[in-house]
Amino acid sequence: MKVEYFEDEGNSKLLNDGFVSIKVDREVRPDVDKAILIKVKEVCEIKKDMLVKNGTFAIEQLSEALSTSSGSGKLTNGVSNEALRLC
Repeated sequence: MKVEYFEDEGNSKLLNDGFVSIKVDREVRPDVDKAILIKVKEVCEIKKDMLVKNGTFAIEQLSEALSTSSGSGKLTNGVSNEALRLC
């Protein structure tokens, strides 16, 4: 991280409260840099997969609920016909 990030009081407080900040010189320790980047990418992929899975589940549940409401001729809690049509 650049020095500017640590000069900002808000950033430095956030970093100091939740993390142990270290500086790795990529040219001196490319092995450490590579290991950190690999781990960050793994965590990001896990988070991405969770978001996609949960988002898909939520859409399926909403669509099912709206289809049930539509079939009965009743729309629940003020759901508009336009919202139902979009699903």
